[in-house]
Amino acid sequence: CDMFPPSSRTNSDMRWFESTIGPIATVEVLIHFPDVSRDDLLNQVRWVQAIEESLQENTSVGGVSSVATFVPSWPKGSNVRAAVVRSVLKNRIESGMEEFEKKGLVHADLDGRTWRLMAKVSAVSSSSYGEITESLKQTVMGTIQADPSGTNQKPDKAEFTGLSPVMNDTQIALLQDLGLSFLSAF
Repeated sequence: CDMFPPSSRTNSDMRWFESTIGPIATVEVLIHFPDVSRDDLLNQVRWVQAIEESLQENTSVGGVSSVATFVPSWPKGSNVRAAVVRSVLKNRIESGMEEFEKKGLVHADLDGRTWRLMAKVSAVSSSSYGEITESLKQTVMGTIQADPSGTNQKPDKAEFTGLSPVMNDTQIALLQDLGLSFLSAF
């Protein structure tokens, strides 16, 4: 939003949209696991749920969407009811995998399985995209290091991409190139 004059129509429209509806920029968080077996599917979904919950608590985030958005919360406890609910959840997740893949929420190949989380962040915030992305990285990595209870295999990689990080990198590159161009002119 700082690329436009404060009085510009674009700036005022973006501010109105965010104050009325919600954040419009997205940071894509890709969580990768080396295992593609069905046996580890529930563990991976539990990790995605834990990461989504931690991102929801980050003050830079207005909302998060992922496979976990469409899956009920994981039951706690070791009683019969919790075991039955876990079994039903496992079947629902397994039967929904093809649809999740079509929607771009998960991808499996020979290297493993990658889960996509989409965090909505402000395009009109006083924080830079770099600062926001760094805040999300700290949140996600803190969750992975904390190892939520009941999980087994940790994700082996987390990547942060999407329009917001790309815009940040583009702005930095343009400013650096402009500075070099200015210096070489003299």
